[in-house]
Amino acid sequence: MGWLTSRENKAECDIRFLEERIGAKLMNRTTRQQSLTEVRRIYYERCKQLLADADAADACADEMRAVPRGVLKIHAPVSFGSQCLTPALANYLGRFPDVKVDLKLKSFVDFVVHTFG
Repeated sequence: MGWLTSRENKAECDIRFLEERIGAKLMNRTTRQQSLTEVRRIYYERCKQLLADADAADACADEMRAVPRGVLKIHAPVSFGSQCLTPALANYLGRFPDVKVDLKLKSFVDFVVHTFG
C-alpha cells in the first residue's frame, strides 16, 4: 500500500472506518481488484436519498425566509394612512399574501409612549 497517494490512502481509511461502523463490507478486496458489495449499493442509494432530502429541506427553509409572512402592525395618523399607506398596502398585500396587516389609524399617535404589544 506504499504506492497509494495520500488521497487514496485517506479514502481507503474512510471506507474501512465506515465498514466497521455499519458492521458490513462495502468492498470486496483482493490483491488485484476491488468490487462493490450489495450492501454498499443499498447503503449508497439510501445515503443519496437522505442528502437529497436534506437539500430539499434547506431549499424549503430558504424559500420560507425569502417570502414575508406574519403580522405587520402599523400605527399611523389618519391623514398619512388614508393618503399614503392604503394604496401602498394594497400593492404590498397583492405581492405578499401571507402577510396580515394590523392597521390602526388615529388622529394622534404618540410613538414614544405607544407599544406594539
